[in-house]
Amino acid sequence: MSDDTSDHTSNNPIDDAADGPTDKLTDELATSVPDGVLQPLSRHRVMAALETLGYAYRVDRERRVSGDWGYATFQFSIGGADNQFFSVRGYSDMYLPAERRTDMLEHANDWNYGHYMPTVEVVSYSDGDLHFVTDYTVDYGYGVTDEQICRHIERGLYPADTFFEEVGEKFPDSARL
Repeated sequence: MSDDTSDHTSNNPIDDAADGPTDKLTDELATSVPDGVLQPLSRHRVMAALETLGYAYRVDRERRVSGDWGYATFQFSIGGADNQFFSVRGYSDMYLPAERRTDMLEHANDWNYGHYMPTVEVVSYSDGDLHFVTDYTVDYGYGVTDEQICRHIERGLYPADTFFEEVGEKFPDSARL
């Protein structure tokens, strides 16, 4: 039997919102928003983030920013009509002959099925050899903080490096560039 006059205590942060600015909901939101101000994405901010993370990189004549990690070369690209897309793309330094295409596609599909990021694809270059490429792209059309750029770089590099290590184990017959 229920007592209509019983004291009701809620564990719902929405119900607790009336408690003022130090309530649980406000605290949770405050810790989920990155510090810093949203600013437009730029190549210079990407390079500053790489330096903050302690990563060595290079800039080529076309002003592309890239670096070598593990089994791949990674390119840090900005694109889109308003330069709002930031991509961390890894190019494997391992390759296999065209006859291994089915095995490679199966491995890429297995990865993509089991992981949100980065996406993996198999590409064929003009020499006919096949390579794995990873990509992690985000739209920063409303701006991005320095912390978000650093996180994006790390989330583009670490899982991709894991993938490329797995490729080395699964395809020991692959040749290295």
